[in-house]
Amino acid sequence: MAIVSTLLFPEVGTQHTHRAIALADPLDADIKINALSELNAQHDLAAVVALTYELLPVPRQIMGFSYVEAAAAMRDLGLCLGSIKKLGVEPVQAVPELEYVLFELANLTNLPPRDTLLHYTLWNPEGLRLRTYTNTTHEVALIKSVQIAYPALNTAIDLLVDLHMISFQSAEFGLKLQEVGKYLDIVINGLVHAYKEVDPHFFATSLRMFYDPIDINKEQYLGPGAVELPLFILDKLLWANEVKDTTYRQFQEAYLPYILPKHRRIFYAFDQESSLLGKVAAAVQSGSIFSEHVGSSLTALKKMGLLLKGFRQPHRKLANKAYKSENHTSSREVGSGGYSVGILDHIFNLMQHQYKQFDKAYELYMARFSWSS
Repeated sequence: MAIVSTLLFPEVGTQHTHRAIALADPLDADIKINALSELNAQHDLAAVVALTYELLPVPRQIMGFSYVEAAAAMRDLGLCLGSIKKLGVEPVQAVPELEYVLFELANLTNLPPRDTLLHYTLWNPEGLRLRTYTNTTHEVALIKSVQIAYPALNTAIDLLVDLHMISFQSAEFGLKLQEVGKYLDIVINGLVHAYKEVDPHFFATSLRMFYDPIDINKEQYLGPGAVELPLFILDKLLWANEVKDTTYRQFQEAYLPYILPKHRRIFYAFDQESSLLGKVAAAVQSGSIFSEHVGSSLTALKKMGLLLKGFRQPHRKLANKAYKSENHTSSREVGSGGYSVGILDHIFNLMQHQYKQFDKAYELYMARFSWSS
C-alpha cells in the first residue's frame, strides 16, 4: 500500500467511497433510468425531458446530500444530460432548473457541473443497475474497460508519489517500480478490453455524441471520455515534468477540473519537481552515483517506458479507428474530450523523446559499470 501518499494527500474518494457511490441511489433512479436506452432509441426528446424532471432533486433535498449522494445524483442526471444533448438540444435550455442543481452538486463534490468519466464508469453500478445510454454490449464493454483500468491507475500514481521519496540508489526503488508495473499491466488490460470489444464504427456513429460538451451559463463543460483518465498525473511523476511544451501543458490544465481533487493536489505539489526519469538521468550524467542497486533502478525505469508504450498503443488505435471511420464527418474531428486524436500522438512523441534522453544516461551507466540486466 502507498502509505506515504495517503498521508500527504488524504482523499474522500477512496476505493470504499467509490463503491459507496456506485451503490447509492439518492434520486430513486434504479428503475426509472432503465427506460432511458429505449427513449434514446426512439429519439423521444419529450420523454427524456420528462424523465429528467422526475429525477431532478429539489433544493432542500440537495442540502441534505452527502458527498456520496451528490456524486451519485450527478451520475444519474448526467445520463439525462448526454441524452438531451444527443437529441439536439442544450440540456439547460430543455430543463432550466438543471442549472441550479448541477452547480450545487458540483460544489458538493469539487467536480464540474456535469458528469465526468468518474461518474459514468467508476461510480456506475454493475449488473442490472448499470446505467447506460444504449444498453448495448459495446457500451457495457466501454464502461467495463475503464472500471478495470481506473483503480489500477490510481494505485500506480500513489506508488509513484512514494517513489519520489525513496532513493533510487536503494533496493526498494526498483522493487516498488516493479509493483507500479504490475498495476500498469492491469490498466493496459482495461484498454485492450475496449479495443477488442467495442466496435469503432458503433462508437463513432452511435455512442460518441452522448459525450459531447454541454453549455451552462455561457461556459462549456466536457463530457465523459477516456482522455479524462489521470494518466497525465502518472506521466508527470514519471517522465513529463521536464517537458516545456505549451500544447501539452494546456492539455493538462484543461483536464485538471475533471479528475479527483486528490490528483489535482499531486499535480501542483510536484509542479516544480523533477520527474523520476529526470532525477535519475541527471545523477547518472553527473557521475556521482556508486550503488549496486542503481543498475536495477535504471532497468526498471526503462521497462516502465515499454509498459507506457503498451498502454498508449491500444488507445491510439481505438481512437484513430473510431474518428477516421468512413462515415465520420470532418465536422466531428474533435473527440468527446474536446481534443482531436492528434493529441494522443503528440503526447506519445513527447514521451518517446524523454525516454531517448534517458536511454543515453542508461547506456552511459551500463558502459561505465559493465552492468548486465
